[in-house]
Amino acid sequence: MTLAFSTKSGQWTTEYSFEPTCYANTDGRMIAFKDKSSGSFWLHDVDDGGVVQRNKFYNASYKSKLSMVSNEDPSATKAYEAISLETYFKDWSVDVETINQKGSVVELFEREDDQYAPIPKNNTITSANLIYVGTASSSDLEADLSSGSLQLSSMSGNIATGRLFIRDASSNLYGFYASELLAGETLISVYGPAVDLNLEASTGALSVSSFNEASRSLVLTAPETTASFVLTGFTESSDNRYEVYVGDESSGESMTGDYLVINIETKDPSEEGVDGQSLASTGNFELYAINVDQHKVNLDHSLGQNN
Repeated sequence: MTLAFSTKSGQWTTEYSFEPTCYANTDGRMIAFKDKSSGSFWLHDVDDGGVVQRNKFYNASYKSKLSMVSNEDPSATKAYEAISLETYFKDWSVDVETINQKGSVVELFEREDDQYAPIPKNNTITSANLIYVGTASSSDLEADLSSGSLQLSSMSGNIATGRLFIRDASSNLYGFYASELLAGETLISVYGPAVDLNLEASTGALSVSSFNEASRSLVLTAPETTASFVLTGFTESSDNRYEVYVGDESSGESMTGDYLVINIETKDPSEEGVDGQSLASTGNFELYAINVDQHKVNLDHSLGQNN
């Protein structure tokens, strides 16, 4: 790692990923040696075909990374709704987090020449975003789940995709998740009480991917195609019927907290950008500001509120 010191401000201002063996300054230009045995040096900030190749060092292109904290009115609890980047550059990866919530922005949209995206919802499933899709009846639920299809005996009309949950005869809610990888690379997913419905590891959960109208069945996606299921603690009804729910992550509540950490970085220069160009050839760009759309929650406890 290389640390940069500003003689103007008298502060350490940034860090770089590259690590040369030594630096030198000649005629107002900065040079560095990456490999002393070769005898060659790297001239920083040089024009390459009329373009200064920023973030390119020793013939390797690097990402730009930036972290900031949105902390307006520090003692107020805010709900975070959206983020915008004042830049025409489109190829960003954006992660956000509060003290106990986190998420990633899936896609940025261009609005008024800036890049805009809604803040991802809190990824914890609660009763507020459990969608009842119908009932099912099965004498061998394990086999149905392993087959990747679950037929509904009655439908609610609300067909959704997302993580699968089932309520048994004792009104306990159960979910499927990856437990361990056993010999022979057979993934055993344990069926247990859905006490912790957090979706942070949702890629390891059994999910509903689509609905087959012809057979009135839910198409299931397991963590791996070799997944088999073991049911423990499940209370069966006399007619083998149970309620089926889908956890809809997109309908969760807004992320809330006293502050929001925003981590952004440009995508890998070797990748292709949203416009089809190689990111290594997009040239220079500027990021003027990062804006956060937020509002105080109804139960805000900040100073100045009535207590």
